Amino acid sequence: MSAQMERYPFIDGLRGLFSVSVLFFHVFFVFFQPWMPSFRAYGILFDGIVAVLLFFVLSGFSLSVNYFASLQVGDPAADLIVRRMALARYSRLALPSLAACLLMYALSKAGLNYYAHIPNDIKPDWWAWAYRNESVRFLQTLRFSLYDVFLPGAFIPTVPYEGPYLITNLWTMSIEFVGSILVFLYVLSVRDSSWRIVLTLAATIALVQVSSYYAFFFAGALIADVFLRVKSFDFPQWTRLTAVAAVIMLFALGRPDEFSWQVIYCTALVFLISMSKPCRSLFGYALFRYLGRISFALYLVHMPIVVSLQSYLYLTLSPSLSLNQTIALAGSVSIVASFVTAHFFTYIDQFAIMASRRFARSIVG
Repeated sequence: MSAQMERYPFIDGLRGLFSVSVLFFHVFFVFFQPWMPSFRAYGILFDGIVAVLLFFVLSGFSLSVNYFASLQVGDPAADLIVRRMALARYSRLALPSLAACLLMYALSKAGLNYYAHIPNDIKPDWWAWAYRNESVRFLQTLRFSLYDVFLPGAFIPTVPYEGPYLITNLWTMSIEFVGSILVFLYVLSVRDSSWRIVLTLAATIALVQVSSYYAFFFAGALIADVFLRVKSFDFPQWTRLTAVAAVIMLFALGRPDEFSWQVIYCTALVFLISMSKPCRSLFGYALFRYLGRISFALYLVHMPIVVSLQSYLYLTLSPSLSLNQTIALAGSVSIVASFVTAHFFTYIDQFAIMASRRFARSIVG
C-alpha cells in the first residue's frame, strides 16, 4: 500500500506568514489597546483575526489534498490516509498545546506572570480579567490543555472563563479539531461522487448561512479539489499576472467585516495563490518554509512570552520612556524571544507529529 503524504511548500509558507501576523497582532495591538483601532490600516499584515480564519482554510486544504490526489491516481490505500490522520489528529494538536500550557503554568508558579500588573487602561476590555493564574493547579492545567480547549464553546477568549486562563489563542483548538473531523468524514462520504466539487461548494455555502467557522475548512477542501484538477494546466501569461495582481490587492485591502464576505475573501486569497505559479514559488521559498515549520510552535509560545518578558519590560521601561517607545521596544524584544523559543519548541512539535503518526499506524497499519 502506498498512501504517501505529499507536502505543498506554499501551504507551509502561508502558515508561516500568517503565524507571524498573529504574533504581531497580539504583541502590539492586543497588548496595547490604544493601538488596536489602527491594526487594519496595514491590510492583513497585522490582522491576527483574518490570519486565524486563513489557518482554517489552509487546514481544510492540507487535510484533504493528499486524499483527493490518491483518489485521482486510483491508490487502493487512499482511505488509509484519512483514517491515519483522523486517529492522529487529537494527539498531534494536544501534545504541543499541553507543553505550552505547562510553560505558562511554570511561569505563573515562578512569579513571572507580570501581565496581571499591567494597568487595565491599556488592556482590551476582554483581557482585563485574563491571565490571573497565580493560584492555578497542575491538574487544572492538564484539564485545560487536554480537555477544555477541545470542547466546542467551552472556552471563548472574550467571555470570562471559570477556570485557569492559560493561553488565550487556544480558543481555536476546538474549531481546528472538530473542523478536521468534519472534513475527514465528509471527504470519505463523497469519495466516489462525480459531483464532489458541487457538493463541497454547497456544503460551504450552507455553513456560511449559519455563520459557522467550519465553512473555512470546507472552502479549503474545495480549493484542494480544484487545485489538483488544474495544477498541470499551462495558463496564459496574462492570467498569471492577473492572479498576482489580485493577491497583492487582497493583501492590501484586508479583511471585510461581514462573515460571508470573510469566507469569500479567505477563499479567494488561498485559491488565487494556489492557482498562481509565481505565488506558489514565492511562498515556497526557504524563509517561508522555515516559518511554516515553526508556525504552530510560534502560535503556542508567544503568549507565555507576552505575559512574562514583554509585560516585565513594559513595567520596567514605562517610567523612563514614552508609552509608544515602551510598547515598541518591549514588543520588539518579545518578538525576537518568541521566534527563539518557537525554534526550540519545534522539537516538541516534531515529537508530537511522530508520536501521533506512530499511534495511528499502530491501530490501522
